[in-house]
Amino acid sequence: MRYDKVLRFTEEKEEYDPTLGESVPEELHSEKVKANLTDASEKVMLVAFGEVRQGSKVARLLRKVSFSPTHAYCGDVKYKVSMKRLLRNKATYILEEVS
Repeated sequence: MRYDKVLRFTEEKEEYDPTLGESVPEELHSEKVKANLTDASEKVMLVAFGEVRQGSKVARLLRKVSFSPTHAYCGDVKYKVSMKRLLRNKATYILEEVS
């Protein structure tokens, strides 16, 4: 398995900005890691979402992220962390593309 993609995991919190009149995401933590990124299978999507969704990925890491991420970026594409599985040393995240 190749860990050739660089993902930037972030923990984001939405705060209301009264000057804009809308919620704005605020990035609390960020960490870049190498990952194996593949398309999610139909079986994985049914377990994670209850339906088949386009743009879903599985990210496998050789080490855990030091915080609890809410989003991941691969290049310019933003993903929401939908499900995670943390083992002793490795971690697996099910990601859903944010449009």
